[in-house]
Amino acid sequence: MVLQPIHDLEAVVVDDLGQCHRASVLGIPRDDGLWDGYIEFRCEEGGVHVTPRETTQPDAGGLFSWASRLSEVYLEGALARATDRASGLLGFRRPAAVT
Repeated sequence: MVLQPIHDLEAVVVDDLGQCHRASVLGIPRDDGLWDGYIEFRCEEGGVHVTPRETTQPDAGGLFSWASRLSEVYLEGALARATDRASGLLGFRRPAAVT
């Protein structure tokens, strides 16, 4: 299963160590036609973290709309979820290149 890029966010989220992370929303269509959304954080120092599922929307457009309304406070919490070692997305992979 491949997570598809939906929306790159402009906000830069700083973690407790002072490292800056850029966020993107990724999505994947489900068998029932709905889309699950995840947030990927790319640390400027290196490393990538992905949240557990953050939302389910009726389609990719709904997921984009959801992504465009995320606040910095929400993203701070999402980064905490993404860096929690107990969470992870086994079985999912990020596309090698986005065109």
